Amino acid sequence: MALYNRFKETLFEGITRLGGDAEGFVTLPVLAGPARGLVFRFDLRMRQESSYVLGKYDGPILSRLARICRPEWTVWDCGTYLGYYTVLFARWVGANGKVVAIEPDPENLRRTRANVALNGFKNVQFAQAAVGGSETEIDFIVSGNTNSHIPGTYVGASDIAYQVIERHVETLRVPCLSLDNAIDRYQLPPPHLIKLDIEGAEKIALGHARDLVARFKPFILLELHNPECDKAAWEFARATDYTLVSLLNGQPITQAERVGGTILCLPPK
Repeated sequence: MALYNRFKETLFEGITRLGGDAEGFVTLPVLAGPARGLVFRFDLRMRQESSYVLGKYDGPILSRLARICRPEWTVWDCGTYLGYYTVLFARWVGANGKVVAIEPDPENLRRTRANVALNGFKNVQFAQAAVGGSETEIDFIVSGNTNSHIPGTYVGASDIAYQVIERHVETLRVPCLSLDNAIDRYQLPPPHLIKLDIEGAEKIALGHARDLVARFKPFILLELHNPECDKAAWEFARATDYTLVSLLNGQPITQAERVGGTILCLPPK
């Protein structure tokens, strides 16, 4: 396995040298999986992005999600990174659907815009904002990896453990919205599906989503990043009559201690 990984790294380094642009990005199609044929500017120097090219990134999750997302739906993609999910959602909902890409990091949002444009989609609206509980500007910590986040949030087993590995590059001031106020403040279309991948701020976001879910009952895709967020997801489901389902195996989650990873929150019928 180590030899295989080294081979891949060498291969992608060579592709970057030969075909990379001035920023080191390489424009390539996805070779397999639900995103097959979609085109992105990838940074192949990052192992995660090479898995996008091969169609292995979140494969089981995306396969299940493809069966849920419907044409003409509106999807809020909260936390876009390079826009991989954003572009997939744009494909799935079609020209008569809508995707709202919400991302606080200006560089990530720039990449998302570029990748949406590369694929010719016109059904995506963009908003530079963090998702939390505030309705004003807040600090946003930009990391040297994919874990940029709101202060006070963390990824992993504990805040203390995360502080040891956190790579703090800079702090920005960014707008913040809550899910409850997003429609009125940002004039967003009501969602059928919300994806929340916000690096440990899920606890905050779910605590300010009760009005929205009562009104519109969207499906919610949750990427959970720490035990506090796991607990918040369980409490949210109990308070709103949502059902939690694992997106790895498709099974309902009926015990609090089994909440974690990537889950889908199904609205009450």
